[in-house]
Amino acid sequence: MKKVIFSLITVFVLVSSLFVIPVSANNTFNIDIDVKIKSNGDGVVTQKWYGSFFDGTENYLPIGNFAKGMDIADFKVWDKNGEFEFVDYWDVDDSRIEKARKCGIIEEDDHYELCFGIGDYGNNEYFFQYTVKGLVGAYKDKDGFNFQFVNPGMNCYPTDVVVTIQSENGKKFNKNNCGIWAFGFRGSINFESNKIVARTSTPLENGERYVNIVVCFEKGLLNPARKGEEKSFKQLLNTAKEGSSYGYYEEKNHDFLIILAVIGAAVISIISGIFYLIISIIRKINLRKFTKKCDYYREIPCNKDMNMGFSIVDRFDLNKKESSIIGACLLDLIIKKSLVPIIDKNTSFMGKVKKTVDMKIENPPNDFSPSTELYNILVKAAGADGILQEKELKKYCKAHPSLMRDFINNTKQNGETPLEAMGPYKKNINKCSDEVKNQVSQVIGLKKYLEDFSLISERSVEEVDIWEDLLVWATLYDIAEEVMKDFKKIYPNLTERNNDYMTYIGLSYAYRNLTYSAMLSGEAAQRARSSGAGGASSLGGGGGFSGGGFGGGSR
Repeated sequence: MKKVIFSLITVFVLVSSLFVIPVSANNTFNIDIDVKIKSNGDGVVTQKWYGSFFDGTENYLPIGNFAKGMDIADFKVWDKNGEFEFVDYWDVDDSRIEKARKCGIIEEDDHYELCFGIGDYGNNEYFFQYTVKGLVGAYKDKDGFNFQFVNPGMNCYPTDVVVTIQSENGKKFNKNNCGIWAFGFRGSINFESNKIVARTSTPLENGERYVNIVVCFEKGLLNPARKGEEKSFKQLLNTAKEGSSYGYYEEKNHDFLIILAVIGAAVISIISGIFYLIISIIRKINLRKFTKKCDYYREIPCNKDMNMGFSIVDRFDLNKKESSIIGACLLDLIIKKSLVPIIDKNTSFMGKVKKTVDMKIENPPNDFSPSTELYNILVKAAGADGILQEKELKKYCKAHPSLMRDFINNTKQNGETPLEAMGPYKKNINKCSDEVKNQVSQVIGLKKYLEDFSLISERSVEEVDIWEDLLVWATLYDIAEEVMKDFKKIYPNLTERNNDYMTYIGLSYAYRNLTYSAMLSGEAAQRARSSGAGGASSLGGGGGFSGGGFGGGSR
């Protein structure tokens, strides 16, 4: 009897499974969004959802949070077989069959839900279009909008999203007449062929990601019907930038009072400049007199604290290249075998030999020097394989310029702190304490010693023993190559060692220049990005948007 019951249950389960909707499957899809801006500021939005749909009876998109003067109109849906039927009253509880090839709008108190039937399960493409009346608002300084095109909290998230914004009447959108920013996702926003294009670079996930786009237009490009509620676009943008990786936007205002303020500031700037020039000349005269009194210093100054050394070098203009600290730390890491050069020579079919030098990340330094801080940055740049390639480092520093900038600034600050504890530490050497003057005298004395090395008659074995440290400090002064040439003259018997040092110095200079130029390039890109020229999107921010909501997807 038990066998019979078991057999009947098995048959029942198998038969039933033929009629069960596969609700456990997740819908996965991509979204392409095309926005055409009308002269009056309305935006015709066409969304294409394409992918695999095996769950639910309908797709839907909530849109709300409208500014005064905004609304949704002209909703329609179609696929490859034609346009869907618009239903005046949309019933969420209807079956998938009843909703097939139909669409409708649910009007709630504070938002709309744009709905359309999934129809047959499988790989599908759906197009739906709606007009956002008053998408672009007219503000007192610019015209623009902050609109949410993809909501957070969707129950199934798009893998890829592309948003294209263009003019309906052929006007060109470019960096000369527009500013662009993007929030809520990893990706980019740029001007492409007189259009604005935002792209995700990773799937939206965890119900937290969203796509908010902010665009400003120069006055006269459009004639928006919606007024921006008496606030400036600058305020709108700065609200969006809160919690983002963007800086703040400075509006260009040609108001008469602003012009007067600019003129006043220019006059003050000229007077201040003359005053500063006089002060600077006095400082240089005092430093020149102080330098003449400094004796040669044959040891590593500042108790071998490179932080203090760099602070003094920077404050008293002993070397105007702030990148020298990068080169000094690189040479220090190479000498300590924390960075091991990997030289590779490749011959092209034309017979040209191209040499590439990568760095293998090995023994980490065991101190708290700036070299250790730089080492930690290089580890991140090298990635999982532990091999630091030139292109890899350049790309990393350009993408994360603040890391290298913070390294330089932190090194200065870490040197200033102990010096300031010794008493007054001023740019005018005459106003510094005696203890600070002693440290400055050591740093200047070593520089004089290294510069005059070939002229000094005294020689000792001890100099060779500390030569590696001296070379690191010579790099801090940006005189390492010249000093090394003098060293080779004095110690010609150390040929192999000398050649190694020359190679190490050349590598430290090359990687220093690469790193620093990539940092400057990254900083310039960030300034342009923050001012609206386009670039990487921000994961955070985007607040204060008009149009958008929470949730959506399939149900």
